[in-house]
Amino acid sequence: MPFAVADILDAQDWQSFEAQYASTGRALYAPRSMMGLILHGVMQGISSLRGIEHLARVDVACMWVTGGITPDHANIGRFIARHEHQLTHGFFEAVTRTVLHRMGSKSDRLAGDGTVIEAACSHYRHLKAEAVNAWVQQAEQEVEKAVTHNNAPAEQAAHKLEQAHHC
Repeated sequence: MPFAVADILDAQDWQSFEAQYASTGRALYAPRSMMGLILHGVMQGISSLRGIEHLARVDVACMWVTGGITPDHANIGRFIARHEHQLTHGFFEAVTRTVLHRMGSKSDRLAGDGTVIEAACSHYRHLKAEAVNAWVQQAEQEVEKAVTHNNAPAEQAAHKLEQAHHC
């Protein structure tokens, strides 16, 4: 199965993901690798960011799919939060098209009871909620720190907290 996941990921266009990152600064994890980690985790029934973080460090198949990256749960959560729109719309559709093409499906409709898709979506919603909660906690800590030290970035931290609560 990891070979199929890697093959499907290799067939995707990652430009829309990569366009959201600045060209300067520290190199980030490749979107293909992060998505491989998340997909592999969901396929293994793992529904927490920390569980996926652990999987990246101990599962050989996961290491093969991701190229051996070992991001922490915060990085995984930020990736999910940053790319939420792409993950729930364009990327899901592209992966589905690739799978149907590889299966040789000539139909434009696919029917089933939806159990597997529903379960995968449920895991994804759980990961997304965990990512948003982590972001809110970080923003609250930044506001607390800024208020305690009475410095100018307090407004920025308060704005970030306000954005986090709107997620």
